[in-house]
Amino acid sequence: FPVTIDLLSSYKGNREKDESKVNWENFYSIMNEFSRILLSKGFVVSRQEKAEGDDLMALWSKGLVSNGMDCVVITGDRDLMQTVTLSNSGNFAVVYNSNTKTRKIVAPKGFQGWLRTEKVDIFNADTFMNKSKDLIHEALNSITIEEVDPFRIVFDKVIMGDAGDAVPPIYTWQKDGKTFRITPAKCDRVWEILNSVNPVKDIMELPGRAAEISSAISAVIKHVPPVDLIRHNLERNIQLVYLDERVIPVSIQDEFQPNLQSLLKRKSLSARSYDMQSLLEGTKYLSQGKTFEADIFKAFDKL
Repeated sequence: FPVTIDLLSSYKGNREKDESKVNWENFYSIMNEFSRILLSKGFVVSRQEKAEGDDLMALWSKGLVSNGMDCVVITGDRDLMQTVTLSNSGNFAVVYNSNTKTRKIVAPKGFQGWLRTEKVDIFNADTFMNKSKDLIHEALNSITIEEVDPFRIVFDKVIMGDAGDAVPPIYTWQKDGKTFRITPAKCDRVWEILNSVNPVKDIMELPGRAAEISSAISAVIKHVPPVDLIRHNLERNIQLVYLDERVIPVSIQDEFQPNLQSLLKRKSLSARSYDMQSLLEGTKYLSQGKTFEADIFKAFDKL
């Protein structure tokens, strides 16, 4: 039952708002040291030059599920929600965001119904992790499950963009000196219009339907976006947000495969504790405060 952890999103939760003030040399030094700590605790550390962290996590998630394993992705990055899945063979990938105040497990549509009908008990961590107080055990027993459509997550972000993630919308317009963009409600209408004519089945087909999407946007906002502009912006946003093997560079996928095959040859991982207090035990980063969970990244700007 592999768990993939997004280290960068953990760091980003505590980082300076102005990234120009970040001491990147110290940060990457800390990342390298933390990687060595994880290796010493029995974890698999996946790093590739020029590879984005979310690309690697998406490859791990798909690779594990397709090889008959289950996967919990621990991340604060909403983009990783598009990796949730439940395969025909009964293997799944879900996302757990430990940074949110209302902690949730994000799963694909139909996941809770599947849990009730299948003779599996993922809520009993003793059956697959041999550690009753494991973080995943606690999460699965104490928080709610939110079901999402990963396809819509990608579609919505491609259309609306995401200012917080530097992804621009496919179209903006001016009115009374103000700039407007497609809202979630308007995106829902665009989705409905497109599917009323021809169901959207593949994100990669969107640029080829630029004229339809321009027409749908026009029906919603009373502006007529240029088709060529919409096509260009769709292609751009798909490259920015879609975690798919048709988008992730082939060179990254080829380099990733030996890492996956190496893991699959293992009978089990020796890692048994996932909380920072246990991981950093015996290092200079450990804090003993009752209300503070040890965090190696809080020290990176003080080295």
